[in-house]
Amino acid sequence: MRSMVRIGLISCVKLKQNSAAKAKDMYTSTLFKGMRYYIEHETERWYILSAKYGLLDPERTIEPYNKTLLDMNGFERLSWARTVLDVLKKELPPPNGSELVILAGEKYRENLIPQLKALGYSIVIPMEGLSQGRQLQFLNNYREGLVNADPEAKNVEVEHEMQKESPPPQLNPPERSLNENIILEFLQKYRQGHCDDCLSAILNITPRQQVNGIARLLESKKELYRRKSDCFKCHRHKICNHINGS
Repeated sequence: MRSMVRIGLISCVKLKQNSAAKAKDMYTSTLFKGMRYYIEHETERWYILSAKYGLLDPERTIEPYNKTLLDMNGFERLSWARTVLDVLKKELPPPNGSELVILAGEKYRENLIPQLKALGYSIVIPMEGLSQGRQLQFLNNYREGLVNADPEAKNVEVEHEMQKESPPPQLNPPERSLNENIILEFLQKYRQGHCDDCLSAILNITPRQQVNGIARLLESKKELYRRKSDCFKCHRHKICNHINGS
């Protein structure tokens, strides 16, 4: 019996490199990195839905740009979708035995999915209906090996446990975790002090103690500082997290 072929589609994001790069490396946000990790592990091949370039091979070198479907009107989005669909028809395998996994917002999906379904393709949208905070948690849980990438999941896959028992030798210091990046990007964006409780609620990082531990770690790395001040969100005077330089 022929196995299902899975093809991934993920949307572009605003944060980008400042110079030419391969499409897979152009987008620098935590959300895109999480989507890329998910799609690389869940599909046989994947493409990027770019507001400027249309359907992008992740290995193609492109220039940075400032364009999003959110700024387009309905006619422009429809025209974009038709262009993408024309290329997709040439790139995709036959619908029978194929499944499309889409990690993209509503504006990127609205005119594509009805046409793809009409062609007979099976569609999966793993993060449909999730807020951005929940999407980040979903992707973080997947990266950490939680069952089905469920944000509420508590068990760990056997394969993940086996990897933990025999970790590869670490030659370089580990990179920041996804949740560390989420907290830093949020603080860099808003440039205001937020307490651990509010960061936990806004970014959906639970339990709250996890935020406290991450914040203390980032403070030890001198990537943020903690001091008593009025929280920008709840306005209570307590220990808040501030990005360095703010």
